[in-house]
Amino acid sequence: MALFERLAAWFEQISAKAEAALQFSVYALVIIVTLEVVVRYVFHLPLIWARDSMLWFYSIMLLLPVGFYYSRNAHISASDLLQSFNLTGEQKAWLGLINNVILLVIAAILINPAISRLMVAIRIGEESILTLWRPPLWPFLVLIPITFVLVALQGIIGVVRSVQAVIKEEAQK
Repeated sequence: MALFERLAAWFEQISAKAEAALQFSVYALVIIVTLEVVVRYVFHLPLIWARDSMLWFYSIMLLLPVGFYYSRNAHISASDLLQSFNLTGEQKAWLGLINNVILLVIAAILINPAISRLMVAIRIGEESILTLWRPPLWPFLVLIPITFVLVALQGIIGVVRSVQAVIKEEAQK
């Protein structure tokens, strides 16, 4: 289990560094939004690339940190919803295990369609239809399978830790 904990700590460090790097995308987003508002309302000339760029930056900030927040328990889980039921440690451990298995299954199921969608966009050279800029969509679509892979890895870590908690709670009986 020492190897698992080292791998989990390494993955969580990478997630934390990615989250820290993504915080800088807020600055890019603020600059783009401000520039778009000024150019649109002062000079009456909208920027053709601004809408797509804003969508991509918002999506990056929404999708990629999901695994990081999950690892920090900064998400709403089943145990949060059942907090008032005064569950025992063993019940909480089992609930955590069920929660992590569901997360892992959902992420695993969604990885394949996300990759398939990305491959189609690359193969046909799909472009955005939101603006006249019409950038290729694959840089945006690549975020979706990456997010599911990160969430699946965090789900695996959660399952192993939940199993450890269940074993610990049952041993204390």
